[in-house]
Amino acid sequence: MLLRPVAEMPGTVGEVRIGDGILAKLAANRRVLMRRQPRSERRPVSDEREEQSIAITDFAPADEEATLAFCRQIFHEEGWPTEFMDSAIAAGFDRPRDLFLLAKLHGAIIGCGALKELSPDDALLTRMFIASSHRGSGLATKLFDTLFERARALGYTTVVLDVNRERSRAIRFYQKQGMEEFIPAPHPRWLESAPEELQYARYFRKRINGG
Repeated sequence: MLLRPVAEMPGTVGEVRIGDGILAKLAANRRVLMRRQPRSERRPVSDEREEQSIAITDFAPADEEATLAFCRQIFHEEGWPTEFMDSAIAAGFDRPRDLFLLAKLHGAIIGCGALKELSPDDALLTRMFIASSHRGSGLATKLFDTLFERARALGYTTVVLDVNRERSRAIRFYQKQGMEEFIPAPHPRWLESAPEELQYARYFRKRINGG
């Protein structure tokens, strides 16, 4: 089964077939993922000067263990099966135009976000996580804007992403950033774009130059 974008856009992701067996497994796993656990209480950010100390840096091999621990904590808070985690950050984002950014405060990771190459024009924005202690602080917007600037520098023209349908806060955030909803064509580097996944996620894209 092939799906096309709702509206044609230059440089959108091409159509790729995915095996039915893989789709069935993905659908079963997604149903497990949707059974989420209650979120932990968010802690307010108390020190404005603290926010000025946050640095957004490129992932380095030395960050591997701490980054996996941070992602594992996010998965635990959201109630997501850890089998959906990257087994290794460096191995999962290994193309020259892939990118993984970390937001750090005094050396500790408090956020991350990544770009994965889908085509010469399209980048998948993924692993956009913010620590519960810094949600609502403006860090998500800062990280999002940085990822877009880096996508522009890498030569991409469009950024796409998927959001679990239950994550209304995240959906509102991406809509506020000017992203438009669409239906993706399946792509082997974007498992959530498989046809069987469409019932569990919503998909957004944005032209980097606003066109």
